[in-house]
Amino acid sequence: MLSFLKQLAIAACVPLLVTASYPIAVIVESDGTSHWEDAEGLTRAAAVSLRNVDLACTVSRRYAYNHWSFRGSSLSIDCNTDLIPTKSIVTTIRSIEGVGNVWPITTEKPPSFSSRGTGISKTKLFRRRHEQNNHERGLTLNNNLNHRSEADSDTVSTHIDTGVARLRAENITGAGIRVAVLDGGFDLTVPGLSLTSVDYTHDMINGGDEVQDECWFHGTHVLGIIGAKGNGAEQDVSGVAPDATYELFRIQSCDSSSATEDARLASLIDAADRGVDITTCSYGSPGAWPEDPWTSVADRIAANGTLVFFPAGNRGPGIFTGNSPADGDYVTAVGSVDNSVTPYYSWEATWSTVNSSAAGSFSIVPSSPFNFPNNTKLTVWAPDVSASDDCLPMPDRSSLPDDLSNVVLLSKYNQCWLDAWGGAHFLTEAFNISYALYYPGKSNTSISDGPLFASSDFQYAKGVATVDYNTASMLLAARKEHGSLEISTNAVPNVSYKVNRLSGLLSSKFTGWGPTRRALSMPLFLAPGGNILSTLPQRFGGLGVLSGTSMSTPFGAGVAALVKQKHPEYSADDIRNVIATTARPVNWNDAKGHTLDFLAPTFQQGGGLVDAWSAVHTTTLLSTASWSFNDTVYRATNLTFSIKNSGEKTVKYRLSHIGAGSGYVLGESGYNLTKAEAYPVYADIYIHPTSLEIKPGSSAMVSVSVIKEPDMSDAATRVSHFSGYVAIEAEGETNKLTLPYTGLGAPLLRLPAINRDTTILAGYNSSNDATIPLTEERIFNCTLNTTMNSPVTFQDNFHPGVKVDLVVQSRDFTLSIVDTDSGKEMFVMTRGSSEDPFLSGWTWYYDGTDADYFHLPAGRYHWRAKALKITGDPKKKEDYDTWESGSWILNIVS
Repeated sequence: MLSFLKQLAIAACVPLLVTASYPIAVIVESDGTSHWEDAEGLTRAAAVSLRNVDLACTVSRRYAYNHWSFRGSSLSIDCNTDLIPTKSIVTTIRSIEGVGNVWPITTEKPPSFSSRGTGISKTKLFRRRHEQNNHERGLTLNNNLNHRSEADSDTVSTHIDTGVARLRAENITGAGIRVAVLDGGFDLTVPGLSLTSVDYTHDMINGGDEVQDECWFHGTHVLGIIGAKGNGAEQDVSGVAPDATYELFRIQSCDSSSATEDARLASLIDAADRGVDITTCSYGSPGAWPEDPWTSVADRIAANGTLVFFPAGNRGPGIFTGNSPADGDYVTAVGSVDNSVTPYYSWEATWSTVNSSAAGSFSIVPSSPFNFPNNTKLTVWAPDVSASDDCLPMPDRSSLPDDLSNVVLLSKYNQCWLDAWGGAHFLTEAFNISYALYYPGKSNTSISDGPLFASSDFQYAKGVATVDYNTASMLLAARKEHGSLEISTNAVPNVSYKVNRLSGLLSSKFTGWGPTRRALSMPLFLAPGGNILSTLPQRFGGLGVLSGTSMSTPFGAGVAALVKQKHPEYSADDIRNVIATTARPVNWNDAKGHTLDFLAPTFQQGGGLVDAWSAVHTTTLLSTASWSFNDTVYRATNLTFSIKNSGEKTVKYRLSHIGAGSGYVLGESGYNLTKAEAYPVYADIYIHPTSLEIKPGSSAMVSVSVIKEPDMSDAATRVSHFSGYVAIEAEGETNKLTLPYTGLGAPLLRLPAINRDTTILAGYNSSNDATIPLTEERIFNCTLNTTMNSPVTFQDNFHPGVKVDLVVQSRDFTLSIVDTDSGKEMFVMTRGSSEDPFLSGWTWYYDGTDADYFHLPAGRYHWRAKALKITGDPKKKEDYDTWESGSWILNIVS
C-alpha cells in the first residue's frame, strides 16, 4: 500500500495529503488502426473489457481527442471497491483492439513558486502608493536608477534589460500575433488587463467560455507578464507583447490546487486546432518521460510549426532538475534570471500593545488565502521556541487565548512541526488558529531583504500574510517586552523598488537544469522570472510579486511574439534558434551570494539571458538553437550547423570557442545529484572554419568537435558535465551570436538508479501518515481478518514499510517483499514504467491489500527495490540497480 503522505512534503515540512486513487482516470490513445464508431465507442469497449475480466466498474468519458497530434479519450473508471489495482485496469484497457497505449492520469501544480516574493526596505527605494480603489497613482523615481526615466515609453526593468523596451520604441509590440495562454482562471477585471485583447476563452474544466475567477492567482499573474495593457497597467506593469491577441484556456478549477493531465492535454490540442501562433503554459511535471501523452503531444504540435513554451521548472539548482514537457525536442524550455530591480509589493499594517503606549507600523505581503478583517485588531501569538531549519516538536499551546477567532500566528514560513508520532502539521490546523503571519529565515543570498509570498494555499487558515525577517524580529521583541501585542491591517498597498546587487540578471537559484532524460541540452534560454511584479486578482490588491519559471515562460513567449511580428516569414524553428543564439550568456552565481568570473554551465542557462532587440534585428540565422555532444557512449564525432546571412551585404564572420562552467553529475557520496556546483575548467573544441565570408541570402556550413574534455579527476566515477559556446561574430551590434553546447564526460549508465543514502527500511503509522527509520529485525505483531478492506492490522497502526528514493527516474522499477530465509520473492508491491513512472520519495507499507490481497504468513522478510538505470537496456540484467533492505519479522496473533 502506498502512503498518502509524500515524503518530499516531509522534507519541506509541508504535509501534502494525496487523495485516494479511486475512481481511476486514464488517458487512452488509439494505435491508428481503429477509431471506433463514435466518441463513445471507446467508452463502451472499455466497459465491456473490464466486465469480461470480472471487474465491476462503471466507465464514463471525460475528454475526447480527435486531432492529428493525438486520437483517443480520457476515461473515468468508478469501481465498486477501492482495492482494484490501477495496473489491472490499465492492462485490461490496453488489451482492447485499436488501443495503442494507456496512462493513468496525473495532476500537476504550476511550478511557479520558488517564490521569494519581496518585502519592504526603507532605504534607497523609489515607491508607489495607492488607495485600494484609486488607481490614478503618481511615480517618484530614485535618481540612482536613471534608466527608469518617466520620459521612457517603457520603464519596466525587465523590459529594459532584455531589449523589449527598445522594440516598443519601434512599435514592435506583438500586434497581429495570436497567443494561447493555458493556466488557471484569469481575473480580467483588474486594471492591468482591462484593455488586453482577448479574442477567445474556453473553460476546459466545466465547458463553456467563462474563465474569469479570483480564487487562484497564477493565471492572472502569468497573463499580465505577457499581455498587460490597460488603464491601470502603468509603467511598472506592462506586458512584453501588449498588442498581441490572446486566447485563454482555463485548465484548473477553483476547488482544486492542480490541473489534471487530460485537461492540460485537451487545452494543448484545442489551441493547436485553432491555429494560434504561440502557446504558453506555465505548468510542468518532474517525472514524465518523452512518451508521456502531454509531453509527446506538446512536442508533436511544436514540431508542426506552433511555438510551444513551457517552464524549465523550479527544482534547481542542480543537474537533472528540469521539468517535462519542457524537455521535449521541439518545445521551448525557459529558465529564469532574477530581476535587476526588485519590486516590493506590500500592504500597510499597524501594531500596538495592550499594556503600554508602544505602537508602530509595518508592511505585510498578502498571500493565499488573504481574508484578513480590515482594521480589526488581532492578537499575536508565537511559539515559545526558536525557529529552526529542522523539524521541531509541537510547541506548548497553554498560552493561547481562549477565543481563537482573532488570533494571528507569527511563525517562520514552512517551519516543520511534528506530533509525537512524527506527523507534520500546520499550527493553524493543529491549534485551530484563523490567521498566520509568516517570515523567512535570516539568510537570503538571492534577493534584497524582504518576505516571501506564501504561495501555497493554506487550507487551515482564513488569512495568510508574510513579513520580512527584521519586521518579525521587531514584533517578537515587542511582544516579549510588553507581554501582549495586537496588529491590524488595512487596504493601503505600496509598491517600492530596490536595485538587486546580489543576483540581478543572473540565473535564479530555483531555475531547473538539464540535461533531459535523453542527455540533451535544456533549457533553451533564460528570461526574467525572479521577483516579477505583475497583475493579481482584485482580492489580492490587483498586483503582486512572484518568482518562478512560470513567470519567465510567458516572458519568453512574449519575445517570440515580437520576433514573429517583425519577421512573419520566420518558421517556428527560426524563431527558437534566433532567440537562443542572440541571448547573452551570464556568469556563474553559486546561490550563496557569490558571483564568479566565468560563465554558468549551459545546462543551467542554455543560450543565456534573452535579448529581444538582437533577436529581432540580427541578419544572421543559425540552423539550430543548441547542441548536445551527449555522453561518451553516444558521442557524435562532430556536429555541424549552418550560418545564413539574411542581410543585404556580404558579411565576414569570426568563430571562436567560449568555455562555460563544468561540474559533476554525482556528489561525493556517489548517490546524490549535485546542486549548485561549477568549476572554471573547459573542454577543448575544434571549429572549422574559424572565419568565413557569406554573401547576402547565402549559407555556409561549420563543423565542431570535442578534442579534449575538461580535466576533472573524478569524471569517470561521478560523471562530469561540460559546456560552452561557439561564438559567431561579425561587424555590427546585432551580428554577435553564441551557439550553446553541452556534453557528459562518462556514460550515463554509470549513474546508480537507487539512492542508497536516503532509501531506508521504515515504519509507517497509518493514523497520522508518519514515517520513521527502522533498525533491522524489528518485530511486527498483526491480526488477520479477511472480511475487512484492510485485512492485516498492526498494533498502534504501525506497519512495516520502506521509503525509496531514486537518483534519476527509471523506465522500469519494481518493489517486492522477499522471504529472507528462503530468498523467495513473495509478491511485487508496485511497478513503475515510462507510462506510469514510480515517483521517488514515497513510503510503501504492508497491510494485506496488495497483489490481490496476498497475505504473508508469519516469517522474516525484507524489501527489494529494482530499477533500470537511465540509459539501460531492459534485456540486460547488469543494467539494473538492486537494493535490499534489512529484515523485519512478522508475527500473526489471534
